Amino acid sequence: MNLTKKQTMLLIIAAIVGAYLFGSIKSLKEVRSGDYTTLSPDKSKSIQLTEYDDYTSIILAHHTLFTIVFSPIASIDVAKEDLKVTWIEKYSVEIEYPKDAIVTNQSDTELLIDTVRITYTPQ
Repeated sequence: MNLTKKQTMLLIIAAIVGAYLFGSIKSLKEVRSGDYTTLSPDKSKSIQLTEYDDYTSIILAHHTLFTIVFSPIASIDVAKEDLKVTWIEKYSVEIEYPKDAIVTNQSDTELLIDTVRITYTPQ
């Protein structure tokens, strides 16, 4: 098989684009199906809880067609099982935590064109 220079370049570009699309779709599926992921009502955003040694990081993810933008919104010194995340509406989420926990770096978050209101509620 004798390919021209143009055909070879098109084949290389197609392989790169295909690999990017496959990786993006796979990542998006993984993010949307995590054990500690709570999707927004329209499934365009999620709150993810990632536990480290002595705290849990709360991350807001904005899902677009082939990319995911992550924004850390808070850290809290409890296990992720002790947190309750509830989407109130498309742009509003409530995070409940034990009243004796220490929450740091609390924020409302802007992602691209969306602003999400985060309400932190001690229980």
